[in-house]
Amino acid sequence: MTNKSNYEFLLSDLTKLKGVGDKTTSLLKKKKINNIFDLLWKLPKSYTDRSRSTKIKDLKIGENQTITIIPNKYSFPRIRNLPNKVFCMDDTGEIDCIFFNSYEGYVRKILPLGKEITVSGKIGFFRNKYQLTNPKYISEDSSLIKQKHNTYSLTEGISEKIYNKIINQIITNLPILNEWHSKNILNKFGKYKME
Repeated sequence: MTNKSNYEFLLSDLTKLKGVGDKTTSLLKKKKINNIFDLLWKLPKSYTDRSRSTKIKDLKIGENQTITIIPNKYSFPRIRNLPNKVFCMDDTGEIDCIFFNSYEGYVRKILPLGKEITVSGKIGFFRNKYQLTNPKYISEDSSLIKQKHNTYSLTEGISEKIYNKIINQIITNLPILNEWHSKNILNKFGKYKME
């Protein structure tokens, strides 16, 4: 007999998920995603491999790359519309992390001076120096970044990061469902040995 509660999880309302409130639920419902099961069937359209780390000297301009850096100086201009800048380095070179529309406190928190931080994003080059503008992924825990990140066809207002977090939460909590195919079908596809 199939355990009813296993299916209840899949058919649960999206608000049962941690970090999914009314706003995110209504955005997903616009995409005809009404429950957890619907969300599972929205498959990724591609992925970005952030698992390989690159040294600054080997960076490729215009590509998404992952690097481990040490922030060593802040620049917070007091002139409106100028970006906040963090001068960073590794043992092979220097790179600037540029932040538009960000608060000084936020930048100090995510890129503390002297700490080894892993960042990932599209590499630019400006005034003879590598640059990373508004990096998408930043963490002291490199394992959170150094993995394959799925890319979904997103609804407006939900970032790729949040969407991946929701999907990973579902996959972690997926119930074990009983097999519903007959032994004959399973045997035909070599998935079941007849006794």
